[in-house]
Formats: sequence, C-alpha cells, structure tokens
Amino acid sequence: MMKLVVEKLGRFCKTHRSLLCLLVLAVGVWLIQSSPVLGEAYSRYLYPVVATVLTAVSRFVPFSLYDLLIVAAVAGMVLVLVGVALRRLSWRKALKGVFYTVGWLYVAFYWLWGMNYFRQNFYVRNQLPRTEVCDWLYFDFTRDYIMQYNQSVSLAGEPDTALLRPLSKEGYERLSRQLKIYPPYWAAQPKPMLLSRVMAKMGIKGYIGAYFNEPLVSTCLLPHEYPFTYLHEMAHVMGISSEAEANLYAFLIGSESGDAAVRASAYSALFGYVMGNARRILSPEQYQELLEMVSPQARELYEKEYEHWRNLYSSTLGDVQERLYDWFLKNNRVTSGTQNYSEVIGYLLAYRQRFP
Repeated sequence: MMKLVVEKLGRFCKTHRSLLCLLVLAVGVWLIQSSPVLGEAYSRYLYPVVATVLTAVSRFVPFSLYDLLIVAAVAGMVLVLVGVALRRLSWRKALKGVFYTVGWLYVAFYWLWGMNYFRQNFYVRNQLPRTEVCDWLYFDFTRDYIMQYNQSVSLAGEPDTALLRPLSKEGYERLSRQLKIYPPYWAAQPKPMLLSRVMAKMGIKGYIGAYFNEPLVSTCLLPHEYPFTYLHEMAHVMGISSEAEANLYAFLIGSESGDAAVRASAYSALFGYVMGNARRILSPEQYQELLEMVSPQARELYEKEYEHWRNLYSSTLGDVQERLYDWFLKNNRVTSGTQNYSEVIGYLLAYRQRFP
C-alpha cells in the first residue's frame, strides 16, 4: 500500500513539477513576508547576489527590458482572450496559461527584488529614534530649508548629467558608512521608460524594473528634475523599497553636491512636502511668514514643475493608479500606503538629529 502511494506521489511530482516549484517559491515569499528579520537577511545577503547577476545582463541593453516584458505579458493575455473568443483555445487551457503566467511573474518579482519590502523599517534598521516635532523646531528647519533652496536656485544652470554617476557612487558609499545600505551596484545606470507618456498621465516619474534590476526614469522630466529622480531610482537598485527612504537618500546626496543645479533639484523635489507639513504643524501666521521667504525664482521653479505635470496628468488614470498602488504598498507592509512618500521629512529630521 505504502509503495503504491509513493509511486503515485512520484508520478504526480513528475507530472506537476512546474506547479510544485511555483508553490515552494510562493511559500518562501509568504514566510519571509511574515518576518522582518528574514526580510532583512534577504536584503543583506541574497539580494546583492541577485542584483549583481541581473545588472550584468541588463546593463548592456540601452532600453528597458522590464517595460518590454510587461508589454509582452499584456499582449499575451489579449491573444489568449482572442483565442478563446474564436474558439481556437479552450477555457481550461487559457485559465491554466494565465495562472502559470501570473504565478511566475508574482514569485519572480518577489525573489528578484520585491522582498525588500519585508525588511526592517528605517528607524529600527538604523537605530534612530523618531523625532518629536514642535512648532519652533519645525519653523527653524523650514526657514533654513528655504534659504538653501533660494540660494541653490539662484546659482543653478542646466544640470550636468555626466556628474551624476560619480556623485551617486560617492554619495551612497558615504551614506552606507552611516546607515544600513548594502551594498552599492555601480554597474546599473538609469534608462528611459518606454511608456513615459502613458506613465506621465498617472504622475509616474520613475520606477525600478525589478525583473532586470533596471532603474527607469521618465523622458517627460524637466531638466531640473532629472538629478533627483536619478538618485532616487538608484536607491531602489540598492534594495531600498521605501519611497520615503529613497527620497531621503536622493536629497542627502543631491543637497550636498558641489553643483548648484543638482542641489536645486534636491531642494525642489522635497519643497512641497516641507511646506505641506509647515501648513499642518505651524500657525497660519508662521506659515505665511515662511511662504514670503521663498524667492520669486524658487517659487517659479516649483510652480513650473507643478504646471508641467498637471498638464500631463489624467485624473481617470491617475486615480486608478493611486488606488492600486496604495493597495499594493499596504499589502507589502507599507502601512501608510502612498502617504509613504511624505514620511521623508520625519526621516530627514531623525537623520539630522543623529548626524548634525
């Protein structure tokens, strides 16, 4: 009897090898998702190996392999539906194909990059306390921020993109001596998104091409936006899943650059978050006082960026993307969802308290 069971089990495993492999990998994802310690171990020890291999392949291709894969997957789904509609493909085979395609894309995303979502959060990993913000502290912080923003914009010309690669390398090496960033991958370089116009309708300026470890940036960016977006996407390449953390590292590196255009890019990128918090934390009189400190040149740069993206934005597509991404982040242990972007100011205050 036992021999018969073993034989049947052996035949089942041989026949359904792909399904079993898929299930094992999915269980691995769920196990790591349940433990920040395991998530941190993945980011420190397994992800660097995976990222190095993927970058070694994708770096030689000048266009986005990730975007091509997504387009191919969508096109494949459409062909399957057409095949079913024309009765050239049975529903059973179609559902089986869709199941395996979605399943393999799911486990590949997490094992190649996505499990960085499950690591310890910024405060725990770096042993930094959350900063208690009072009105006078935030007023002083915002006043200094505006002064630096004004100065950088007044000196800025066109950003020299050739500076960004060495700046990124040096900056992330410096930060890795202070914070838990492991390790840098200098072979990866940002590529243009193939669907920049479509993504711009949803307000997307860049993202990480997880399946090939590709940092991707929009071709719709204004010149002054490119340096910050470059540095932000490089943070994702290094296993930083949090948008707030990626914003923090891009700001810290950009704001300390010797190039005024790069500094202006960094200060402009977080200006909306800084002033949004000022409106919420400070009195109307204090907020108005700070607002009047912003130079006409700095205000014009920020408003130019706002108008540019407002004209590209589609409220229909944007609302759908916002809801889906919020759901995605919350299901990957980013409890604040899309509000995670604005948490960069809390991170920045905590960082400056430790490293004044």
